[in-house]
Amino acid sequence: MTINLGQAIGSETLKMLVPDNIRWTIYGDQYSGIIWHDGDPYITEEEFNQGKIDVIEYLEQKELEKQNKRQAAINKLQQLGLTEEDIQLIVGI
Repeated sequence: MTINLGQAIGSETLKMLVPDNIRWTIYGDQYSGIIWHDGDPYITEEEFNQGKIDVIEYLEQKELEKQNKRQAAINKLQQLGLTEEDIQLIVGI
């Protein structure tokens, strides 16, 4: 499974690691692109990089759960006797 890194992984990481009262701006998805509005960094580069890994794993897990729910719905519809065409219309495959 691939996560589109264009999803602003850096900003999602900061949202996860930094309290709401700490103001920041990030350009790109690298630690060097973070501007801390209060001056001092709230997290280290190592914490940020580990946080990015955690965010990607979380997003992958959420995508897998979504796919599993979708497949369970398709399976249930098949058990109810719906045709493949009906299922495509309902589920939007």
